Amino acid sequence: MADKTSSPWRQGEDVLSAIYDDRSIDARLVDKVAKAGLTGFIDGGYTDVNGIGQAVAAGATEVVSFLDGLEDNELVKQFAINSTDPDTSDTIVLFQSPSAAELNFTLRNSFQQILPQPGARFLTSISFGTVSCITADNPWFGIEAGRKVQLHVINVNTKDIWIGATRDYYDYGKLVQEIVMAMNSEENAQLVQC
Repeated sequence: MADKTSSPWRQGEDVLSAIYDDRSIDARLVDKVAKAGLTGFIDGGYTDVNGIGQAVAAGATEVVSFLDGLEDNELVKQFAINSTDPDTSDTIVLFQSPSAAELNFTLRNSFQQILPQPGARFLTSISFGTVSCITADNPWFGIEAGRKVQLHVINVNTKDIWIGATRDYYDYGKLVQEIVMAMNSEENAQLVQC
């Protein structure tokens, strides 16, 4: 077993502690974060819940988004209602094409599906695919219209489980087990090959 003082988690924690302790960031600290390979895993709440806006604003032309179901439509809200005349007054709209309706159809009907094993309690499917997008003008994110972005979506569809505090925390371990079993099943072998 690795020594806790030299583990990657400890190294990352040390770098983050320096940020919190200094309460300021200079070029030296930015270099240290980059060299350590730290990656933030956050959501943007009501403005950029899936991080796509931040990635596109930073210049990404290819984005991978991990979603936890289509029922809340947070991804669809980032696409214009009308792709020929996008209303970009909504701070959330990032893409003029495809339209929200076209994206919704694609997500629900064109993505490939990895199905759970029989008896799964929480996992209903894992859907995945790629959508070719064109950015909308969004001054709130500093995104200019007309940029091409490839959006790869991996969506874990579930039932009877959510982030809410009323759930049994150990159910998440059961969900992870169902995901692993689906990914390793013979029936889904072709879908998970690189």
